[in-house]
Parts: sequence; structure tokens; C-alpha cells
Amino acid sequence: MKWSKTLRLCVLLLTLSLQSLPQVGQTAAIAQDVTTEGLWLSLNQFGYPSPIRLSGQFGERFLYLPIPPGMQAEAMKFTLRVSADVESGFLEIYNREHILQTLTLESSPQAVEFELRGAQVESGYLVLRLISRLRSQDDLCETAYVGAWLNIEDAALKLSGQPAQPQTVAEFFPPLLTDLIVETPPPLQPEQAEAVLRLVASLQAKYAAQPFTLLLVTNDQEIPAEIRGQPLARRVVVRQGPQASIVVQNGPSLPTLVLQGQGQALSTHSAWLSSSFQTFGISRQVQVLEWKEPSQVGSKTVTLADLGYPLQQVSGVGQLDISISFSQADLGGSVRNLYARLVGTYTPIEALASATLTVLFNGAQVRSQLLSNTTQYDLYLSLPNSLLRRENTLTLRFDYTPRQGECRIGVSPFTAQLWENSYLQFEAGDTLPVGFYRFPQQLLPEFAVTLEPLTVDNLRRATELVMALQKLSKKPLHLSWADWQTAQSSRKSWLIVQSDPAQLAALKPPLEMTPFRIVDVSGRELLRLEGESAFAALQAFEHNQRQVLLLTARGQAELMDELLRHLGESPNGWYDLAGDVYLLGQGMSSAVGIDVRGGAVRVEPLQPSASVWLYRLRPYLFGAALLLLLALLVWLYPKLVRKQPVTS
Repeated sequence: MKWSKTLRLCVLLLTLSLQSLPQVGQTAAIAQDVTTEGLWLSLNQFGYPSPIRLSGQFGERFLYLPIPPGMQAEAMKFTLRVSADVESGFLEIYNREHILQTLTLESSPQAVEFELRGAQVESGYLVLRLISRLRSQDDLCETAYVGAWLNIEDAALKLSGQPAQPQTVAEFFPPLLTDLIVETPPPLQPEQAEAVLRLVASLQAKYAAQPFTLLLVTNDQEIPAEIRGQPLARRVVVRQGPQASIVVQNGPSLPTLVLQGQGQALSTHSAWLSSSFQTFGISRQVQVLEWKEPSQVGSKTVTLADLGYPLQQVSGVGQLDISISFSQADLGGSVRNLYARLVGTYTPIEALASATLTVLFNGAQVRSQLLSNTTQYDLYLSLPNSLLRRENTLTLRFDYTPRQGECRIGVSPFTAQLWENSYLQFEAGDTLPVGFYRFPQQLLPEFAVTLEPLTVDNLRRATELVMALQKLSKKPLHLSWADWQTAQSSRKSWLIVQSDPAQLAALKPPLEMTPFRIVDVSGRELLRLEGESAFAALQAFEHNQRQVLLLTARGQAELMDELLRHLGESPNGWYDLAGDVYLLGQGMSSAVGIDVRGGAVRVEPLQPSASVWLYRLRPYLFGAALLLLLALLVWLYPKLVRKQPVTS
């Protein structure tokens, strides 16, 4: 992404020229004092999955843990678990060159807790280096293929001290956020809804894998007491006001950011706050005099460094993998005709030893070759469209066998690197079927949002959808508000939360919000919702050559909340969605996914119509037509065939 240097300078000068609010008293300490008790945070809160795995007889992993200003890392705890073939081993934990802890693997599972006093925080991050050394029953090569792993489970970090309160707009959002309260005083206006959705999308992109809890309220009294006491929580008030501004307020309770304004001025301020230029807000009050979203130059080439992958290196014997994961949204939108340029080096191969390089794309082999002693590889590969998915994994697999197959301790390891300037090259276009698989990449570079009617409940549902979609993309999602009439004539992709399904007929969604039944190709009924049955549906479809994502309900709007709850509680969230309809009916224990327009099922409305009756009677009509044709042939045959004359 290339942004205009001139625009960057102008916005910086505008920001620096703004006046700050008068300082009221000294900076107050946050009510929640965690000095005595300490605050335990799961490493999931820092964006790391559970478990963290170290594989092979030698494993290495770096942890980058953001530490909020004013707080210190005090202790760490976790549980160690090893594979059944591990006989003994060690785990070493370093901070820079200083060793913090050496653990002997004595049993599995094994509970561990130790202090981190003396560990140094650099640039706001505590960097821990984990090194495992495992002794397995198998030799080195077998271990690389099938065994010897160490899992670090239920890891948590203890923080002490008092987090510093933010003094500027740039400092308002901490490096680690646990709770976000967004307050929208009534009456709710479109610019307020747009500002909330922009803010939520930008923060989800900023914190990426770090989960935080979002609470949308209409007044301060709705904030629970347990959240008020959270030292890493933040409150944002989005309200109508005569003078547009962004103001940081500190006090005895939660640090608060007030975003206020009217009409276009509020929209301008929300766009600035949700952009990367928010880091230029070096005062307590910011007024954006003029703002235009920086233009993006659509690049058809993305390097591994752009995807967040620095130089990759593996070392050892046997099978060694370097994996690069990316989604189509990470590349800027829907893509096709994907190519990969992979460049790197490796150590010389000893005499009588052998090494191969295999490239796999989403598990399928696309290239394999023997490695010679040139010590460098340079591959340019075509990755078939048939293998392209919404989320993709490109794997470089090095298989190294030491000379004469001696897989023993002391053998010189094989080392390979993948350079960060390796790149992916592609064209814009669709290869995936219409439906959920096209999201979120079809929302880039910008999409429209419509809430009908505009209520806090519908805004809450839209924020849940936007957060779920942003989790699937490293690129931030940009959105704008559009009323129903304006959005219908737009060419942008469209997100709709609609409580009244009566207006949806013109969009022709896959599932009409009327009583229906679902049958398979043989006519066997799979699901029936009839009469006054209430249900909610999330639908993904194409209308007027653009993609539409629609959330609506029939009968009970609250079923939309239940549907989103089921989506959030599914093991893989949005990744579990397939087809084009995600449905929850009243009384159903779980939501179901259906592929209405491309699957092996069909939806039949229960209210009779000419098209439904024609579809149901079609086999009988064909049979009747065939019988009439046979009868006609029987009647015409004697008349058309001339009798042969009698020969004497």
C-alpha cells in the first residue's frame, strides 16, 4: 500500500496545530490497583493459541508479549505435556541472552510456575525465547517425521503495577486491551453508527489475534461493575455535539475517549480516528479540519514481508517445514491465477547425503526436486486455481537424510532459509462459488452498511459481524454508511442488518423469509418451518453483480442474536460457514448451514404459488405429455402408412 506523502504531511500539520484541553488536576491513578494481587492474563489474550508446541529433538519459539506502560511482568505459569515417545528432556526460557528458567521434564503433565523478575522489556514488549531439547526413543530422522513434541498448555502471565493513564489521543488504546465499552447516547444517528462500526473494525485489525470484549451501551449506568474495575479496559463515547472533536478524558474510573460532532464532520473525525494516522494525535484534543481517505494503489504483487513473515529458517535432519499462511483478503481482495516466486539458501550437502525440496499448496504437491550443492534455490511456480481457497497455506518441505542414513546425535544439521522478499503474484478475479467463501475478500477495498431500522440492537449485531469478518483479514476493512435507497444503486459490496424482511423481495436472496421446507434431490423432507414459525438467517449472495451479506429474521428479531451466538460458539467461527445460508429456527438446538443455489437441496415455499406447483407437477406433466404423444402416434400410424397391394 502506497500512501501520499503530501497527504501525510498535511494531516500531521493539522493535528499539531490543534489546541489541547486544559489540564484538570493531576493524572489520576486507575481505581483498580493490581500491585498487591497481580493480574493473571492467559497467553490467549496476547494472541497465542493453546497449546504452544515445540517439535523435534530441538525446538525453538519466540514469544512477543506487549506490556502496558506502568506495569511489570512478574511471573509466568503453564503446564507441560510431552508425546509418549519422549524419554527425557529440558526446556530453557531466555530473555535476550539472560536465562530465566531451566526445566527438567520429569513427568507429563507437569505444572510450572516461576518469577520473571529481572526480565527486560524493550519497546513495550517482553521477548521470551523458548528452547526445547527432547530425548526420544526414535532416531533423529524418525523423530522429525512422526514424534517428539512438547506442548505448553494453559500458559498465563502475571502483571503487577498500575497501568499509566493515556495523555494523548495516540496513547489512548493500550498495547493490550481486555474490554472496550462503546457508549452511543440516544437518539442514534447514521453517523454515530458509522463511527462505531469503523472504530470496531480498526481495533479488531489493530489487536488482530488478541481477543477483547466489546460492550455497546447507551449510557454510563449500563456498564457492569466488574468491567469498571478492569485496568486494561477503555470507554469510547460517540455522541452528537455542536463542535466536532476527539477528546481524551481521565478520571477515577475508566479512561474515556469522546468522539463527537454532527453530520459529515462526525463522519470525517471517525474516519481519521479509525486510520493509521491516529498515531499522530499527540494532544489530548484533536479537531480534524479536513480529511480524505488516502488512496490505495492496487498492487498485484505481495512479498512475504508484507504478509508479516520475516526471514524463515529451519535446521535439523529428516523432514523440515516452512509454512506460509495467507488469505485472499490479505492480498487485497478476490484473486485468481496465483504465482509464487520462492528464493532462499541452504547449507552444502555432504557427500553421500541427500536433500529434496517439495512445495505444497493447500496440501497438494506442486513441485518437487533434488537439491544440489549450489546452496541456493529460486522457484517460480504457478499455483492452480483449482487449489485456491479463501485461506491458503504454502509449505516448503525439506527432506534431509545424512550420509549413509546415520540419523544420530552429533550429525551436522541441514539448515535452509526462505527469504522475506519472496513474493506472490496474482490477478483480481473470483474462483470460489457465490456464498460465504467469498467473504471477507469481496468487502475490500470498501463496502456499504445499512441497518433497517437504525437501532442499538441492530448496531450491536452489525458490530459482531464486522468483528468476525475482520478477524479473517490482515488488511483493515473500510466501510461507509448508506441508507436503503442509496445502497441499492451503489456498486459496492453490501452488509445489511434488516429486522423487517418485507423489504427484501427486490434483492432476491436465496431464502425467502416465508414458511418453507427443505428437501433433497429425491424429494425427502429435511427441515420444515411453517405457519407462524420464527427463524433468523444469515445469507451471502450476488445481486446486480455485487456481493451482499444479509442478516434478517422473521417473527422474532432476537433470533438474530441467537444465530450470531451460535456462530461465535462454533469451534472455528466464520471458517465453519459453508454454502450461502446459515439458519436458526425457533426451537432448533443448533444453527444449520445450507447451500441453496449450488447444493443438493432445494427450498420450497409452503405458501402455494404457480412456480411451486409447476415444479412439483413437472414429472406428472412430462408423463402426461408422453402418453398423449404415444396416443397420437397410434392414431396416425394407420393413416400415414400406405397398405401394400395384394399380389396374385
